[in-house]
Formats: sequence, structure tokens, C-alpha cells
Amino acid sequence: MPNIIVVGAQWGDEGKGKIVDFLSNDATVVVRYQGGANAGHTLMINGNKYVLHLIPSGIISGKVCVLGQGMVVDYNEFINEIKALSEKGISITPETLILDENAHLIMPYHLIIDAITGKEIGTTGRGIGPAYIDKIARKGIRAKDVESAGLEERINKNVRYRNHQINFYLTDEATRRETIRTICRKNPFLEQFIDNNCYIDAKKIYDDLMEKKSLFNAFIRDSKPILAEAARNSSLLAEGAQGIMLDVDNGTYPYVTSSNTGIGGALNGIGVYVDFDYRIGIVKAYTTRVGEGPFLTELNNQMGEELRQKGSEFGATTGRPRRCGWLDLEVLKKSILASGINYIAMTKIDVLGDLNSIPICVAYDIEGQPIYEPQQGWNQDISNAKTFDELPTNCQRYIRKIEELLKTKIGIVSVGADREQTIILEELK
Repeated sequence: MPNIIVVGAQWGDEGKGKIVDFLSNDATVVVRYQGGANAGHTLMINGNKYVLHLIPSGIISGKVCVLGQGMVVDYNEFINEIKALSEKGISITPETLILDENAHLIMPYHLIIDAITGKEIGTTGRGIGPAYIDKIARKGIRAKDVESAGLEERINKNVRYRNHQINFYLTDEATRRETIRTICRKNPFLEQFIDNNCYIDAKKIYDDLMEKKSLFNAFIRDSKPILAEAARNSSLLAEGAQGIMLDVDNGTYPYVTSSNTGIGGALNGIGVYVDFDYRIGIVKAYTTRVGEGPFLTELNNQMGEELRQKGSEFGATTGRPRRCGWLDLEVLKKSILASGINYIAMTKIDVLGDLNSIPICVAYDIEGQPIYEPQQGWNQDISNAKTFDELPTNCQRYIRKIEELLKTKIGIVSVGADREQTIILEELK
């Protein structure tokens, strides 16, 4: 198997988890390189549903999986995900799952601050942004720091800063108390870390970390030698979270995530250089996004709602309904340029099966509005198709038209949620 990176070519939720699971059979190691529990991958394998937030999708195939140094990891979510997978019969051991020692931990105070500050851009509230802020400010807590001297005082300093931040945003006592109580009602887990004055309690956070570290400490080590060896053997599969349009540099700033979601973020987030043979962009056959921000092809009408319902477009992490619209080739062209995408996997084309006409945005006019080129629909269920030739003629034309306009090969087409509902147009060599 060649070295492969899988990136989302839109605003996330393109179906990366399924494609990574599908490709992982021939990989030695699967690594996720950025983000945290704000990403949700839903897998359907032989009728069984798996929902992952942190752990790479390759874990279902029994591959060695790495949470790379570029990630921010909520240790409580990490523990819960290991438990949930184990209960489904998936073997989780320190030999098959590695949390890189340099990955930063999301602490409970990050979630509280995110709930206060993240509303304007519609974050998931999972503490991602505040954790990356601490990382850049050089006051983050890394995975390997759970055994370091002086950790309690570092947490104390961070909590003092966060409590000052609470006072900055919530300037009077009544507002502070009500806001913090509301946050705890929405997420009761956080209540245990709040004192009687509705401030964050540093000791409770430190005690929680010390109590639970034995549940994840064995997974922490330096992953770079393992990743480098896999890359030398051309069997490394790198998995991104979110999409390139949510990249902090290349996306629709400021309505973006707090990390680099494309190939640039991968090299830093993995920690070793990898010359990826295939840079696979996952493209949903239409477009969705969650949260605030521009979305030029959005459908605020019945058609948008039909796409949402038929495509089950509700966040795997938050359950929030996704905004839905037509495919935007201008967005995809930007993503192809940003990450050197040289192979496309198209997902959820089956959702479009009952439409008579399917518009594609091929350009923007002088006022920045979408210019659509309608494509003929196929009015047929394609979920049982096994080969490209079994797809309806108009479906084949839809795929080839997109390939032609993007000048990039579409090599995989997903016609359903299950692992087996995948058509290979061009083998990865």
C-alpha cells in the first residue's frame, strides 16, 4: 500500500471515517494528526454502527492507531471511547493504540471557557480552541506531563487565568452565576469542577486527572519512530478531521477550526516527514457545513431539508442539524490547491438518487453569487451497485462531469453507509 493522506475537501462531515476504514485494511499504521473530539466519524460495518470522536477509524480493522502530536485530546473522552469500543468487542491495547506524548490535553476548564466564548462562530463547545490557545501560549498540558513535577501548580496558574477570563466576559456576579449554572445544566459533567462561587476549582481538576490517569497513561509514548517506520514501508495512512474549508489558514476565517486540517497540518501533527503518494480529498456529492459562516450554495428551503433528512445530516458529535446545499466546485478547487489533492473519493451520491435535476455550482458571478450548471438526475436507487458500469448513465455522467471540471481523478465512489457499499474506479497502487 502507498502512503496515503485523507483530507476533507469541504467543511467536514464528508465521510472521511468510512473511507479511512475502507483503506485501512492494507495500512500498517493509521494516524490522526489534528483536532480533537469536535470531529465525529460514523461507521457502518456489517450493519453495526460505530461512532468515533478521537480514535482513528482504523481501530475497527485492528490496525495500530496513533493520536498524533498535533491533536488536542480530552482525556475523559479518550477513556470513554476506549470503554465504548471495548464493549463492542474491539480490542484496545497499548500495542494497538498510541497517544503521542506531545499531544495536548483538553482540560475541563477548556470546555467551560469554550461554552462562554465559542457561541459567535458556532463551535462544538468541546474545548478545542481554548486548548490550542494554551498550546500556542506555551502553557498547555501535554500527555506526557501527567507524570511531571509541578503539574499541580501549572494547573493552578491556568485556572487562575481562566477565572480572570470569566470575569472579563461575565462582568457582574449575577450574570456569572447564571451563565456557569446554565453551562453545567447543559453539561452536568462540568458541575463537579465548579466551586460555590461559580468559579473553576483547580484542585478538583487536578484530582480528577490524577484519579483517571491510570486509565490512559499506558497508551502514552513517543509515536514518531513507529510512524517513520510505517512511512518507510509505504504503509502509513493519515486521517484528518474537519475539512480544508475549516482550516485556520485556508478556510472561511474566522468561521474555522483552530488547527490546520490539510496536508500542512499533517506533517506537523504527525511529527515526521511523509511524502504522500496519494492525497485523497473526500468530497460529498452535495455540500454541508455545521456552525456559522459563509455557504454560498446553501438551500434554505424544502430541498435543503430533504437533503438533510435523506442524508442523515446531523452531527455525530453534537447532533446539530447540518446546513445543506448543492455541490460547489469553487470550494473544491481551493481545497485541491491547498493540499495537492490528486485523487477524490466521492461519498453520499446515493442521497441524490431521486432528483430529476442536480445543479452544480461551476463558478461565481461578478457579485460573488453561484453560477449553476444543472445535471440530469437518475431517479434510481444505486445503493446496491458494485461497479461503475452498474450505475445509471446519468449518475456516471454526474461523476465524470465533476472529474472533468476539477481536473482530478475520482477513484472511489461510496453508494451507502456500509463499508461494502464502495465502488473502486481506480486502484491505489
